[in-house]
Amino acid sequence: MRAAVLVALVGCGGGSAHADAAGDAAVACTAQFSGNFAETSSSPVDCATVMAGSDVALGFAIESTTLVATVQVAIDLGATPSAGVYSSDTVQTWSAMAFQSIGNGGCEYSAGSSATPTGSFTLALDAIDAAAGTAHGTLDVVQYVLTFPGTNCGSASTESLAVTF
Repeated sequence: MRAAVLVALVGCGGGSAHADAAGDAAVACTAQFSGNFAETSSSPVDCATVMAGSDVALGFAIESTTLVATVQVAIDLGATPSAGVYSSDTVQTWSAMAFQSIGNGGCEYSAGSSATPTGSFTLALDAIDAAAGTAHGTLDVVQYVLTFPGTNCGSASTESLAVTF
């Protein structure tokens, strides 16, 4: 059931926008990439989705113009999640994945409880309402960059992603 919940919510979006740090425009999601490339991505559409089932899962769909792809993150928060800090050390099932096509090869950005190497994440939930399907906070993810033969993915072996939602 957990895998089905995580797969089902990854492509979804929802929730409401909030003001950015300066209190200016309505921003539902801001993501900063660093490692092999640097990019800041902001969206008025919420990138976090909450799906309730036997467990509550939190999913993210983060657009990257550099990758020309979406980074998909799924975190199983258990049966009754609450505001607080979660990490790859405290959550049993999670994943973060993106793929960038380059010529005949590509770069896989991968992390998760079933990935090798696993990477890591820290999630600070300021608020979560599973019934309403909303969550707000920050997420930091470290993904490993896996290079296909004959492909240059950059000099760093990891890509960091910092998300405010």
